[in-house]
Amino acid sequence: MDAIEVLKTRRSVRTYKGEPVPKKIIEDIVDCGRLAATAINIQPWEFVVVTDPGMLRRIAKTTDYGKFIADAPVCVLVLCRDTKYYLEDGSGGQSEAAPGRG
Repeated sequence: MDAIEVLKTRRSVRTYKGEPVPKKIIEDIVDCGRLAATAINIQPWEFVVVTDPGMLRRIAKTTDYGKFIADAPVCVLVLCRDTKYYLEDGSGGQSEAAPGRG
């Protein structure tokens, strides 16, 4: 699949199979996010992978629009340092993380 096809067929998933996600896939997703472009290549982020069901429920409770996280097998948190472009860079890190992984 080429890059244009990936971008055109991207979708959000809010229902899950209840199966664990293989570690290799999680590592690939985080690596894609890590490689996203940032302002002056500052890469102000840390990626935290959460798979513990109790912690996923706790994270979901803190959100206004992320209640579905409670049912997800994994959640990748993107935490950014307070830099001039943290919002743009953090958004890039999360949006680049999983195109085509559905």
